[in-house]
Amino acid sequence: MQIVPFQSSHYPFLIEWVNSGNRADMVRWAGTTFTYPLTEAQLETYAHESDAEIYTLLDDSSRPAGHIALRRIDHEHHSARIGKIMTAPSVRGRGCTPMMLDFVLKRAFLELSLHRVSLGVFTNNPAARRIYENYGFQTEGIFRDVRYIDGYYWDLCEMAVLSNEFDRFRQNV
Repeated sequence: MQIVPFQSSHYPFLIEWVNSGNRADMVRWAGTTFTYPLTEAQLETYAHESDAEIYTLLDDSSRPAGHIALRRIDHEHHSARIGKIMTAPSVRGRGCTPMMLDFVLKRAFLELSLHRVSLGVFTNNPAARRIYENYGFQTEGIFRDVRYIDGYYWDLCEMAVLSNEFDRFRQNV
């Protein structure tokens, strides 16, 4: 598997992954940047964000298997935010998210010399939260009832990892 920059040829795969579920699935994995159903026009706008680096994980046959974005890259304050972590339904649970997370965190801390990387994860996604904790992310707070999805309020867990915490994580691996 390899990670490459996000390209327009990857749009149909992302659209298929997101639209094969429902609005709640889309919000769980992609937040609220997009509206359901996902369209090429939305991805075109997203792909051209000036303060983002967006990536696709390709499987061994060069077919998109995952997606991740390092957004809101702020060189003045040495920070960024991870978002839009998605995997193809066929590879979920096979270690793709950790692979993409490792790539993006190394990019952020070792190549871009950032100090802080944050993300938000809904509390109804405990598997993702455990993965982030395994990479040194710490909970900074819970935003209660932040989204109203399909008749229920969802809480958002705000998490972040600092460069020295990621360094300690890497030494212990």
